[in-house]
Amino acid sequence: MSFYLSEEVFDFYEYQSEDLLCVCDTQFNIKRVNSNFKKLFLPNSALISGQLLTDFVPIPQNQKNAPQAILSSFIQKVQDHQEQYLWSANLVAESNSYIFTAKKMPKDSAEINLDNYQYFGELADALNEGYFILSRDWKVVYYNQKAEGSFKYPFLNLFEKDFLTVFPKTKETKVFTKFNEAFDMDCLVNFEEYSPTLKKWFSFLAVPYQGNLSVIGRDITHQVYERKTKKLKLSILEKYLEEQYSFAELMQQLLQGVEEIYPDMFTSVLKVENAKIHHLAAPRLPKSYLNLLDGMEIGAQAGSCGTAAFTRKMVIVEDIETDPLWSNYKNLILPHGFKSCWSIPIISTKELEVLATYGIYYQTNRKPTEYELRSIYRISELIRRLFEDSIKEEMIETSNARYEMVSLATNDVIYDYDFLTNKVFWNENVYQLFGFSHEEAAQNVTWWDDNLHEEDRDRILREMRDVKDQQQKIWSAEYRFKCKNGEYKYVFDRAILRYDSNGKPINMIGAMQDINALKMRELSILQQNEKLKEIAQISSHDLRRPVTSILGLVSLFEKEHSENNAQVVEYLGYATQELDEVIHTIVAKTLEADHTIYLKNAKIR
Repeated sequence: MSFYLSEEVFDFYEYQSEDLLCVCDTQFNIKRVNSNFKKLFLPNSALISGQLLTDFVPIPQNQKNAPQAILSSFIQKVQDHQEQYLWSANLVAESNSYIFTAKKMPKDSAEINLDNYQYFGELADALNEGYFILSRDWKVVYYNQKAEGSFKYPFLNLFEKDFLTVFPKTKETKVFTKFNEAFDMDCLVNFEEYSPTLKKWFSFLAVPYQGNLSVIGRDITHQVYERKTKKLKLSILEKYLEEQYSFAELMQQLLQGVEEIYPDMFTSVLKVENAKIHHLAAPRLPKSYLNLLDGMEIGAQAGSCGTAAFTRKMVIVEDIETDPLWSNYKNLILPHGFKSCWSIPIISTKELEVLATYGIYYQTNRKPTEYELRSIYRISELIRRLFEDSIKEEMIETSNARYEMVSLATNDVIYDYDFLTNKVFWNENVYQLFGFSHEEAAQNVTWWDDNLHEEDRDRILREMRDVKDQQQKIWSAEYRFKCKNGEYKYVFDRAILRYDSNGKPINMIGAMQDINALKMRELSILQQNEKLKEIAQISSHDLRRPVTSILGLVSLFEKEHSENNAQVVEYLGYATQELDEVIHTIVAKTLEADHTIYLKNAKIR
């Protein structure tokens, strides 16, 4: 069976040791116990493998899944049997198991003498977490190998000195207050604390026993950084969506959050434009230094940030004073006490353009830890995303500004019909052209269909269906559209259609142009041409008849026989009168044409 501890260790607990041992899964189903554990807690029970540990060690209902509460209950239950044990609880992540152990201690012993327990170290060193015993005067009287590694500090043997060495400011730390609480109130404590000396986060589970503390100290630096970084990213994204801050302010808040997670870290974001870097955000870097950086050209040896932007690779400089990348720039930063600088370029996903650099400064010579590298890459990814979104927003704002300018420069009604949502956007010119408000046009998707002229509606709707069925990208048509006052206007409508990969229409963007005045002139000319044709026909037939008569009568006029001329003159009078009537008819037809055109124009409007 695999519970991280070896079979030899189980055999030791079963046949040689007086200690107690219980192994269960994370749901507290018992997997294995030794005979000492069973004798003390379950003297009359049969095989208990698979049963719940909480059935034998009652704890408060609201703490069913708390190993600390089980550990505390163990201690109380053992004390009821007048026994003295040193308890510990350990979660073995590799096998998702809890291991509860208890070391039997001499009665009436005020101090722990581990020399009498030769096998205790074997179990303690097998644990996957740091374990140590702390005396009331803050001395470590025992520690396992994991604790030695977790609390290791250069030039300092922690366990030969006061434990508070790695947690200075003793009166202000949780280590001091919580451990004192455990000592004074004889209670179990569980908390997290940061050691500025070790630059690590720890979780502590401390159980008091006979004037000492049995402590499990686990290095949770990675988990804390992960948790805090995730929380920071969510906070910045929420603020970005709220649109309450400028982009520079948002970057400043992001870097402030990073520096709270890593107190020794100084950060910056420099924007890259035209092969030059420009200061965008840096919460704690000196302004005089940032002013010198602003506008500096990128290059192969341009410090950490300028080189990162130029090479498009992460640059890690452990010693600014000696690194050739800083040879021309070190005098700018060394006076401010900074000794190392790392920088990663922020590169856009699609265009592969260097947008910015994310810089990290330290006042010691060092390179990034595994935790810091992970954080740097995650924060740089967030910066890239924010930069790209910001650029998109600027492009949209520019596009919208251009659209508004176009709308102001033209009287056309511009629309965007979304076929997926069946919604139509109309610009404000819909009021100027047709008298409808923007809301009236937008509230009903059939508004456009309903206001087509009844003589044009079937033709236009049929054309629209054909365009979509044939997946045509361009459509145009001329038709009459009803205004709010009931009159009609001629419009010229042209649009572009977009389709998805399956040929389904996505949207149609178009413009309705007012051509009513032009159409009226066109109709007027056509109608005038028709009347002129009619007048020409009258002239060519009706007018020629009296003229011919007059000419014939003139030829009959005899100067020598005046008695015959009287009758000819009479006929000339008749012919002339007929000619006058034809002329009046032509004039009347001309006036009738003008009046007809006027009436038709009024009807169209």
